Amino acid sequence: MVCCLSLLLKKESAAFSFLILLAGVLTVFFLVFPLMSPVLALVEQIEKTLSGGALSYLFKVLGIALAAQIAQELCKDAGAGALASMVELGGRALILISVFPLVQDVLKQVEGLLL
Repeated sequence: MVCCLSLLLKKESAAFSFLILLAGVLTVFFLVFPLMSPVLALVEQIEKTLSGGALSYLFKVLGIALAAQIAQELCKDAGAGALASMVELGGRALILISVFPLVQDVLKQVEGLLL
């Protein structure tokens, strides 16, 4: 319904159409997020039993990737293709930065095995 309304208004007011689309995305997000609480509780329980924190890195990367993809799609829908490409590049850079401590830990463990 939001998509249809956005498409109908796109010719007359692109900015208003984009705001309606953004409101729809945020509404879906806030409706779905509370449903994720059992999954998040299970993840916390698994993370407590496992040591090393690799699972937390995985979920950070997943969250960054999803947020970047949503932002990229919103930029594309708004007609800002160049900005969408930069959002994608920024998301990839954030993923690399957030995983860097995990890579350092793995390299330390490998070094400990070799020595």
